[in-house]
Amino acid sequence: ANTASLVIEVAVDSLFFNNIAKLRALRFLLESLQEKCQIPNFEIMTRNSLREQTLYDPWMNMLRNTTSASAAFLGGADIISIDSYDHIASYYGNSQESDLGMRQAKNVFHVLNEESYLSSVQDCSQGSYAIESLTTEYIDLSFKHFRLLEKKGGIFANLDSFSEDVKQISAERLTKVANLKSTLAGINNFANTDDDLEDLFKTKLKLELKDELFPLRRNAFAFEQIRNTFTTKSFKPVVLTYGDESKLSARIMFCVNYFEVLGHKVEVKHISGVTKDITASIIILCAADADYAELVSKLPKANTPMFIAGNKYHQEGMTNIYLGQNMLSVLGGLSELF
Repeated sequence: ANTASLVIEVAVDSLFFNNIAKLRALRFLLESLQEKCQIPNFEIMTRNSLREQTLYDPWMNMLRNTTSASAAFLGGADIISIDSYDHIASYYGNSQESDLGMRQAKNVFHVLNEESYLSSVQDCSQGSYAIESLTTEYIDLSFKHFRLLEKKGGIFANLDSFSEDVKQISAERLTKVANLKSTLAGINNFANTDDDLEDLFKTKLKLELKDELFPLRRNAFAFEQIRNTFTTKSFKPVVLTYGDESKLSARIMFCVNYFEVLGHKVEVKHISGVTKDITASIIILCAADADYAELVSKLPKANTPMFIAGNKYHQEGMTNIYLGQNMLSVLGGLSELF
């Protein structure tokens, strides 16, 4: 029988080792409180974090949910709830999760529990230097933050400032995704251009950030909004390569992934001589840095927006795209032109 009178619900994401350490630290803190303050018996319940869920390429959510559920098992959660891969759509107006999604979620739990035996060993990460170190760090930071809040009257007396802290952390996470320092598969990299939200979820979703103290802030949300603006537009991005293509493969892939975020296939064309006629909505120049001046000289004058892959060669009227750049700003500005 369940004798716990206190259930602590925690979101877990696919940062595997961090979440194992987070759950271990939480249990230590709760047991300390139980010993010193006589709090009631407790159980830790985990749910998949909605922050990293995506509407486009939703099948990637299966992998995220499986990884986070594995962390929950190894971190010592008492109750583990696994959402379907299309659960996030219900937040934006979808009536129900699919039967396939619900079945897959249940199967993930059964495979991890009954075939992988992840629940058979209590605190199996004990003695692991990396996880023990992370756990200690989380405990120390949590105590420090807890004492700070207590001095200010407790968390409920500081909900507004706490909300601002959460908002700031969310903005920092989004910046990493926008700068391609963190990959959100299917969103800021390796986008599936065949995906259409209405086809996927059989209804029109209403993408909006709710006016709440703690609204759901997903890393994919801003990308999905921009992509939706291009859904009904005739948009043809073309990458023009020049020079030895065997030495440009990484740069070409970067260009393709960068603009397929908008949900349209990117065509790659190689040119060797003067180009007179290029049919494209935008043109992305892709060459070795030393070859750009020669490439630009072979292009006719046109009103088509042009981009240059890399940040060493600059040309008036053209926009450079490169790693570390905020791609949301670039793509958001592009959406205003079409």
